[in-house]
Amino acid sequence: NRGVGSAVNIQGNPDLEPETNIAYQAGVQHLFSRDISGQFSVFFKDIYGLITARQKPNDPDQTRYYTNGDYASARGFEASLIKSFSHKFSAEVNYTFQIATGVASDPRAAQQFITGGGLYLPISEQPVDWDRRSSLSVQGVIRDAGKWELRMLWVYGAGFPFTPTFGNERRPDPKLGNSRRQPSNSNLTLDGDKYFRIWGQNV
Repeated sequence: NRGVGSAVNIQGNPDLEPETNIAYQAGVQHLFSRDISGQFSVFFKDIYGLITARQKPNDPDQTRYYTNGDYASARGFEASLIKSFSHKFSAEVNYTFQIATGVASDPRAAQQFITGGGLYLPISEQPVDWDRRSSLSVQGVIRDAGKWELRMLWVYGAGFPFTPTFGNERRPDPKLGNSRRQPSNSNLTLDGDKYFRIWGQNV
């Protein structure tokens, strides 16, 4: 029984089409010196055929099923500066700015409207769950070959979006979807090696 009252709320669909991504990217690389180079690129991606849930037309049971109906897009730029290994160290800095928006992040997002829990379906693109606007990474290596080595990686990421909830709201307003931002976060990783000569072997 795949009716509206069954435990399976959304029916599968063997006729789903593959998601379609159309992406464009243009970049330039420049060698500043023998061991320092840079890169800058811009990108744009359209995503069509994202899976969503809808009610089957002309179905007295109002069965819900998965179908291709949502869309999303991403655009931004990337910049990096790289120093290849010389003078006992190497380093790399990468920065990405991105805006990722779409009709919905979850195929079950429309279920809230179908069951009466939402005011209306979104009619414009909103930030999707993976819309991290800025990310920065810095990594470096300091090495004295055969003696010691130290590695460092620092990653910073702006906060992901989230939808605020309020105690007195009966049905969430779709305009507030992913309208707030979580705090940013960063992570620092340090590790190293020290080599010793013991009984003729490097340890």
